[in-house]
Amino acid sequence: MAAYSRCLSIMNLNVYTFRLQSLIGQAKNILLLVSREPDIDKLASSLALYLSLSQKGKQVSLICPDKMTVAYSHLFAIDKVKDELGGNGKNLVISFPYVEGSIEKVSYNIENNKFNLVIEPKGEENIIASETVEFSTSGNEENNFDLVITIGVTDLSDLGKFQQDAQKLFSGKTVVTINNIQSNLSQSTLNIINTTNVSISEMVTILMSKMNLPIDQDIAGNLLKGIKEKTQNFQRGSADSFEATAICMRKINSFDKLRVRQVTQVSQTLPVQPVQKSTTEVKKAPPDWLKPKIFRSSNPNIADDHILR
Repeated sequence: MAAYSRCLSIMNLNVYTFRLQSLIGQAKNILLLVSREPDIDKLASSLALYLSLSQKGKQVSLICPDKMTVAYSHLFAIDKVKDELGGNGKNLVISFPYVEGSIEKVSYNIENNKFNLVIEPKGEENIIASETVEFSTSGNEENNFDLVITIGVTDLSDLGKFQQDAQKLFSGKTVVTINNIQSNLSQSTLNIINTTNVSISEMVTILMSKMNLPIDQDIAGNLLKGIKEKTQNFQRGSADSFEATAICMRKINSFDKLRVRQVTQVSQTLPVQPVQKSTTEVKKAPPDWLKPKIFRSSNPNIADDHILR
């Protein structure tokens, strides 16, 4: 495969958008690979791509070398980020801490239509605690990707624990790098790099908009969080920062207006209930209600002709 590796000083969106759109269109199984120790910007832009490409019907995996923490919990669909390449494999893997010679025997049995894997420890001191057991899947998934998109990866060291598998991971694959820092990833087929951009989220927003990829309210919300972090709550930024912000805000506002319109349409179609006539009898006031009243007191010192008006 001929390399198509150029770096952008000024992003030529017409050329690079067309090339990326073509690669995405041809791909069926896409791997999004985020750098180790990611910030909100890298995760927000990666999640935006993941959600949008999934809506386009692509099989997408979003992988990061590090486990996600509560610091990222405000990002929509953060649970979609996995820290293992084998997350979608067909083989079940059961893992637990192991010391050489600590297992006596491994066997299995089938009882009541259940498969039971029996691991017999050697001695009481080697009993396996259930809370230490982890489950995952595997099955050579890294060979099934036909497009790899890296986000915020400047060199192989950014792949963390996947660095040793980089050769197998990238071999024979189309690799796209998206970054706002100069990248030295020689395996890249296409480098989309703009060092004048403050955030990767603004780059991804503009790329997605140019490629007509879906940007719904959740996607726009994630992208805004990434832009907001890098621009220090919009106190700094490039022209692209504010253009991307405008794109996201328009998407969010359009969905809000759609909801208001839908609620209005529903309320207009609801049947109007006729006003029920009250059956409570209203008593009329006595004829002398407005006439002056005479106060008569039992006290002999008070005259009887005091008139209350």
